[in-house]
Amino acid sequence: MKYSIYTPKGLHEYRAGKPLAQGLHETALELFAKYTADRGGFSAEPGSLVDLVAFAMAIVLARVARANQKLDGERFATGAYYLLQQFEEEYGLTPAGDDTLVDRREGLAQVKRAPRGNTRQELEQQLRDVLGDAYAGLHLPAGAEVETWPAELGDQPQLLLDPTIDRKLVRITDVVIDGLGAPQAVHYQAIDPAIPAGEDHTLAVNDRLLVEPEILHRAEVVTVTAVGLDGDTPMFTATFDNAHEPSAWATQMPFPAWTSTERALLVALTADAISDPETRRKANVLLLRILPSVTTWSLCWLSGAGQIGPWTIGDPVLGQLGHNPIGTITIP
Repeated sequence: MKYSIYTPKGLHEYRAGKPLAQGLHETALELFAKYTADRGGFSAEPGSLVDLVAFAMAIVLARVARANQKLDGERFATGAYYLLQQFEEEYGLTPAGDDTLVDRREGLAQVKRAPRGNTRQELEQQLRDVLGDAYAGLHLPAGAEVETWPAELGDQPQLLLDPTIDRKLVRITDVVIDGLGAPQAVHYQAIDPAIPAGEDHTLAVNDRLLVEPEILHRAEVVTVTAVGLDGDTPMFTATFDNAHEPSAWATQMPFPAWTSTERALLVALTADAISDPETRRKANVLLLRILPSVTTWSLCWLSGAGQIGPWTIGDPVLGQLGHNPIGTITIP
């Protein structure tokens, strides 16, 4: 397409054919001059008012059409350009500094695709699509590898109460270290609710309290067997099996804590890839998007042919926490 008065800035295209504005101008002139002068038609001579109005209208309509074409092209990742940055922000994408336009469009296309599920086959294929040769394998725990804590429903420190139970929150102001395994009285401070006027306690006999949930390996459920006063300070009696810090929290509320490593995935990447922050970012973004919220994962070094681990003290690579399993695990 040649440069002309019909192709001002914004309307010129590198393609063959007549400019859109020229076609619109010619069409407008034909419509204005459709009837002959003796039947009331307009004069469409070059330079006439009709010619000038038709030209101006053609340029405006051509710009409108061009803007619509641009917006229409933005609907798909393959045509995103003017709104590419906004789309990336909307989908949580952060392109690398050396990403090309094609790379950014491919990344946008990945996240805009409808979820294809997260079966092992689909998960591995999506990892290959995003990471290429950097992806080395996937390990899903099974059998004896799976650890469940607590071992059974209702075991410590689970507290399975009716959701409508009166919620109570207190602080145990004493240190609990002596007399474990036997009933002992401890001082407490009522936090929520506060002790009502004219009363001495918020706790009552047979209340079940989760003690020190802020330190899970010491958390336990105890039953209040008695309440009393030490001067003006309220106390309750219970049997503690674990030691607890002073000012430990104790609460009566449902606490159905139950965890398992069954959905803890180990994703193996090549040694070069695991040290590349951008590759790790892409892997984490993909896994965060397609895996359920209860699933966790670790990105691990491929330490040998078809294996990850073991974690090794003093090793600059295998000694890094959070990237290596304790033992050697074979990656299928």
